[in-house]
Amino acid sequence: MPVVLGASVAGASHTRDDLPCQDAFRVTEADAALVLAVADGLGSAARSDLGASAATEAAAARAAELTNDPCRAAIEGVIAARDALEKLACVEDCEIRDLACTLIVLVAARRIGIAHVGDGAAVGLCDGEPYLLSPPAPSEYVNEVDSLASDDWVDHVRPVLCIEAIDAVGVLTDGCQHAAIRHGKAHAGFFRPLFDYAGTGVGAEEGDEALAQLLSGEKMSEHSDDDKTLVLAILR
Repeated sequence: MPVVLGASVAGASHTRDDLPCQDAFRVTEADAALVLAVADGLGSAARSDLGASAATEAAAARAAELTNDPCRAAIEGVIAARDALEKLACVEDCEIRDLACTLIVLVAARRIGIAHVGDGAAVGLCDGEPYLLSPPAPSEYVNEVDSLASDDWVDHVRPVLCIEAIDAVGVLTDGCQHAAIRHGKAHAGFFRPLFDYAGTGVGAEEGDEALAQLLSGEKMSEHSDDDKTLVLAILR
């Protein structure tokens, strides 16, 4: 069984303005496979916290049905998440752009499949070294983010299939990017201690709490006052 630790915390700016955390994540295990879905609600979208929650729930549920083909499962998860946003917009009587969020779906079985819309990143650990499996989407302008709620969302889905033996994975939202990614690479000084800690056999409740404390701590807040989500999984 894989060891999974995860936490989402409200950023300092949201805490100061009494706003909810607009990040969300879901973890699902099915047929000896693991599905991680992580979303970051756009700060410019009025109800993005609802969108992020709905997107991750739908993505994880759909991907878990197709784990024999990890890449297809991840892509189908993104499609299901978009459908969930459209339905939620009708239920909430709002525009789909009010629910805008990014999304990363990672399916780990014998291989790893990823489907990614927007910023945030997926990282893998191989032979003790962390590597970017799926980096943040490039953007021409500051604060320009590809969104699952955009009209051309399908053009922004970036699939990744990893066939190498990967020992652990991590998925994070953009609030963690400045600490976790340096010079376009996964920052070993950030990830190695975290993967080592997750691999000690720490209990899920204790580990999740420790991760939440790290994400809400002063050092992480120095890098970004945005919401922060990080999910770690030791696969073997």
